[in-house]
Amino acid sequence: MDTYNFKEINKEEYRRLTVDKNLPLTQNYFYGEWQEATGRIARYFIAKKGGETASVFLVVKYAMSFGKAYLYIPHGPILYSGVDAKFFEEFKYFLNSLTVQENSIFCRFDPYYLAVDMSEELVELNKIFYRPGRFTYSGNFQPKFEWAIDLTKTEDEIMAEMKKVNRYTVRQAKKNGVAVETIKSGFMSYFEDFYRLASETAIRDRFTEYPKEYYLNIFKNCEKNKNCFLNVVRLNGEVLLVNIFIVFGDTASWLFSGSSNKERQTGYTYLAQWRTIQEAKRMGLKYYNFGGVEPLGKTYKTYKGWAGLTDFKRRFGGFQLEYSDPYDVVANKFWYAIYLIKKFFI
Repeated sequence: MDTYNFKEINKEEYRRLTVDKNLPLTQNYFYGEWQEATGRIARYFIAKKGGETASVFLVVKYAMSFGKAYLYIPHGPILYSGVDAKFFEEFKYFLNSLTVQENSIFCRFDPYYLAVDMSEELVELNKIFYRPGRFTYSGNFQPKFEWAIDLTKTEDEIMAEMKKVNRYTVRQAKKNGVAVETIKSGFMSYFEDFYRLASETAIRDRFTEYPKEYYLNIFKNCEKNKNCFLNVVRLNGEVLLVNIFIVFGDTASWLFSGSSNKERQTGYTYLAQWRTIQEAKRMGLKYYNFGGVEPLGKTYKTYKGWAGLTDFKRRFGGFQLEYSDPYDVVANKFWYAIYLIKKFFI
């Protein structure tokens, strides 16, 4: 019986293998570049069986207290057709070796869409790996739930599926003179406006923003890879909002937003999203991903405070994406126990 061969590859080879694939954002090569720009280590791997690609995945190393670290495969690994339960047995052995090699406590992964597309073979996953409690979720880990819109529908169909208040607010924003400009180059000209508004948003909505350098590196990376666009909203010449979106495969995803406290009654945030939907359709994309949302009917510690943003996204109509629960491969049981205790009480 053929075994799976796991091999590290360089970033360029990984890019060639995945550039036209519909990967989750966090398994794309450029996400690895973003992490490297913050000083983290990003490594790229491929798994083959009988000469055929079975899986690809990006691993990121995160620092912890006391000089410790953990590894994370965000919304990965990416599984190709033909993967069976044997893959996960060998995957576990590989991850354990990698975690020890990187002097890390554990390696976490949360496979792409596995929770809603699980074959009989993949049910074995729960028998092979340890699934940590929901209390271990934190901001460094990717959301289990996202919200998306099917762009293959007509604009009229998409508009009809919005909440009535959204349709009204979009029309009113137009009447109020709100102007939305789509920017596909020269991103750095808008960075200071974005960062000023992102800081304003963080204070208003009470969330922790990334360091300025992190946003700056993403703007530079998007300019280099030419895989992003901005929506810049103005009213009476004043910039009120800057949204940044990234395009990969057949999807446009909302990355970050900065919006002003001023003129919010004009509905400019709603018109900005509608223009994004229209632009993504013009680009021939199939999906627009709003990003993470609070799950319906389920409680996860990490989603506290997400209600307002979740409601905003859901009002546009669409559907929920669900990723797998996380699984951990533990290399250091003592420090992993300390980690769990800390997460439980914080």
